[in-house]
Parts: sequence; C-alpha cells; structure tokens
Amino acid sequence: MHLFYIEEEQLSRDEWQHLRAVRLRPGDFFYLTDGKGYKAKAELLHIDKKDEGSYRIVEAEQLPPPAYAIHLMVAPTKNHDRLEWLVEKATEIGVSSITPVICRYSERGKVRTDRLERLAIQAMKQSLKFYKPIIHETLEFTEAICRPPVGQRFIAHLQDEQTPLLLHSIRKGQSYEIFIGPEGDFSEDEIKLALENHSLAVSLGESRLRTETAGIAACLIVQIAQQL
Repeated sequence: MHLFYIEEEQLSRDEWQHLRAVRLRPGDFFYLTDGKGYKAKAELLHIDKKDEGSYRIVEAEQLPPPAYAIHLMVAPTKNHDRLEWLVEKATEIGVSSITPVICRYSERGKVRTDRLERLAIQAMKQSLKFYKPIIHETLEFTEAICRPPVGQRFIAHLQDEQTPLLLHSIRKGQSYEIFIGPEGDFSEDEIKLALENHSLAVSLGESRLRTETAGIAACLIVQIAQQL
C-alpha cells in the first residue's frame, strides 16, 4: 500500500517524484490523505518524466477522529536530531499535536518547525496514518502553561518522588496535554506555575529518561491506559 500526501486536493511535485520513485504505472492503485482524516483510493492514469501526471479517485471517505487526543508540549532537545526522532515516533503513535516549549533550562531556543512539519508528513505516510499531528510554533513555557488546558493537563518532572504515576492518573477517553521538560528538568517556579494552572504533576516511572524518550513513553502510557 502506497500513501501520498495531498495539499489543496492535489499532489505536490515532491509527491509526484515519490510516486515515480516507487515505480507505479498507469492502472496501479494508491492512497491519498490530507492528514486530517481524508482517505481516498486513486488509480494512476499517467505520469511523465517531468513529475507531472493525473489520477482518478475511485473511492473516498472521511475517517472519524481518534477517540482521544494527545497534545505533546515538549522542551526542544540540544541535539536537533533527537527532537526530529521524537516527532517521527510521536507521529507513528498517533499524537494530535506537538508544541516545542522553551523552559528555563532549555538547551535550544530556536526550532525549525517547517522541517518538523515535513518529517511529520513523511512519518505519517510511512506508518499509513490518515491523521497528521499539528506542529505548532514554539511557545515560552509561561505562555503555554497559562493557556486554558485541553482536557487533562500533566507535567512530568523529577523533583518529587511521591508524585503519582501518569498511568494511574489518566481518565479514559479524554484529551491529554502532557508537558515534558528539558534534560535539566523543569525549574521549581515552572512546576509551581503549572500546578496553579490546572496541571497534575506525574511521574513516568523509576527511570530517568531523556527528553525525547520521556515524550514517547508518556504517549505510550496514555495509549495503554485506554485499554485497561
């Protein structure tokens, strides 16, 4: 099964190049999505060496959104490759949105969200998903945490060993907003501000995790909790 991404109801030149690369021929079928739940089966009519062509839609449907949404609010990693890995894996898992959040101890202040968007599209196609996470522009921690929460809001930190496990704190079938801090953790002031703004402090377990690992672990914990 080959899945391609359409914007404004048409394939971009890059997508036509990809279609040629997988050597589809006229009469072959493939699938299209806009990353918002649209799923279409298409038949290739022709393609030329200029990476242009035509197709016809055989069948199409709008898939329902997931029963719950995960909004990942994550501090950018010092190594950009690690943040890109996080976006790729979070897309495969099926998160609804990813927002880079600059914290007091963040090791990176600038994030190329345009590149993260391209990576999310690629990961969506490779994992045969029909919903793509929204990649938001970077926010300062104060701005992000002071916004009204979207469903249950969690902040995962390491400063208190008595914090409850995320797994035991999840209410099924809701939206979840999860704040993941930098390698140096959240500051005390950030944790205090979070608790004052509808956040529940949680633990991801006994292990001390890197930012990108913690982000993926949190998303998987939410998924597992839906099945219990």
